[in-house]
Amino acid sequence: MKTNFFKIINHLKSPGSWTIHISPLTDGKLIVSVLLSDPGSEKEGISLSPMIFNESPEMLDEHLFSRLMEPVAQINEIFVNVSLMQEHIENAKKLLKEKSKPAKADPPKPEEGVVNKQKYEESMKKIAELNGLCKYNDALSLLNDLTDYPDKLSELDKLRMELEAKNKQLYLL
Repeated sequence: MKTNFFKIINHLKSPGSWTIHISPLTDGKLIVSVLLSDPGSEKEGISLSPMIFNESPEMLDEHLFSRLMEPVAQINEIFVNVSLMQEHIENAKKLLKEKSKPAKADPPKPEEGVVNKQKYEESMKKIAELNGLCKYNDALSLLNDLTDYPDKLSELDKLRMELEAKNKQLYLL
């Protein structure tokens, strides 16, 4: 027995895959369910209903493929449109990412006052640490480096006198 079934399926040139179910009925008819599916379309949430034929075997032999041709052509068009749409969406996303990227510029430099304040605070912490360790000479040398802060001059002078007094007491012992 020779059939042209697969040649006709191939002639329809449908992308995706075919799922065909055939169920015999008690009255001698057949229920034939034909579903075309495309993984790309399914990812996008597009699911198609199967085409269902409830006919006698003779009618299916004569008319099944002629009745499939138009819906299959429409489904093929849907699959092609979905894949084109996906390409356009991907291109749009790429363009959006490229446009949203800021132009490469030098990172903003912190203001000079902020940097100076941080440097001053770090030096003062180090001086307090050295003071606690009774390393008054080291603390005094760090204090001499802080001459760039005229607004803190009275505070620095007071700290200098305190450290010098402690240093003298250390050598008297």
